[in-house]
Parts: sequence; structure tokens; C-alpha cells
Amino acid sequence: PSPATLQQRLSAIPAVEWWDKPFLKVASSYDAAPHNTVAANANTEVLTHYVEHPVPIEPPAEPAPPPPQPLPLTKRERKKLRTQRRLAAEREKQDQIRCGLMAPPPPKVKISNLMQAMKNEAVMDPSAMEAKVRAEMAQRVRNHELRNLARKLTPQQRKDKKRRKMLNDPTGGGTPVRERERVH
Repeated sequence: PSPATLQQRLSAIPAVEWWDKPFLKVASSYDAAPHNTVAANANTEVLTHYVEHPVPIEPPAEPAPPPPQPLPLTKRERKKLRTQRRLAAEREKQDQIRCGLMAPPPPKVKISNLMQAMKNEAVMDPSAMEAKVRAEMAQRVRNHELRNLARKLTPQQRKDKKRRKMLNDPTGGGTPVRERERVH
């Protein structure tokens, strides 16, 4: 490049960058201080040991297309996922019991395993133990029925679910009805 072009390019470079101006006492030049050094020109009152990170700004671009809708899972895949989920939850529960974060569940005593589970107490007073076991069994059945009742859908929810299934709406009304082709 010619000397004139080079001089023009050099004159376009500012003496002080805009991000450095708040940190200088004399903002016209880096070394415009009395002792002609950058350290003497630095405004140390605004300097800290913290690093200031600018807020990241997304570059202007077209929004990404929405991801494709996932295909509905087959019955076997749903069954496998459910099994894996339940096993993972059970493993987590056992780990918490092992670590002492959760109390172990009481033993499920039935009439059939009464003698093995409560050896000494059952020998001393078998009638009282049998009554106690029958009460525990009845309580487990009641708890089961209460859980089912709490999970039961209201009539309006049942209608909505049925409507979603009829319209093949994939937002949670079960799996859509699919026709199978028969090959002869």
C-alpha cells in the first residue's frame, strides 16, 4: 500500500479504545499522564479484582425449525420404558434405605408367613398375632383403594380423555388408533 493509504489507516485507529476510557485519568491517550506511563494514567479507584463479563447476545438469525414430533412408541417399547422407570425408582429407594435417609418399610406379614416373620410373638400368643396381621392386611387393602380413588379421573376428565383418543390427539390421550395392513 502507498504511504498515503497507510497514513489514512493509522489515523482511523483511535488513540484510546472506548472500553479503556473509564479506566484512564486522561482519556485522550494511554500515556498522557504526567510521568508518561500507562500505570500513572490508570484510574485505580475504579479497578477491582473482579472480572466483568459482558452479557452474551444471540446473533440475529432465523429461528430454528421446531424439532420433529416423536413417533408414538409401540406397546413393547412403552412396557420396557415403564419397567426401566420402575426399577430405577426402586433402586433409588433401596439406596436411600441403605444410606439411612429413609426408614425401611415394615414387613408385609400375611397369615401364610405369620410363623416365619414373628416367631417368638406368634408362639406366645397366636390369636393376638393373627388379629394383628389381619388388621394390617385390611389396612393395606384400604390404603390401596384410597390410592386408586385419588388417581381416578373425574367425569369431565374422562370425557376429555375419550374425546382426545377419538380425535387421535397426541397430547396425552393415550396412543392413537392405528390400522395394520394385512399381507397375504
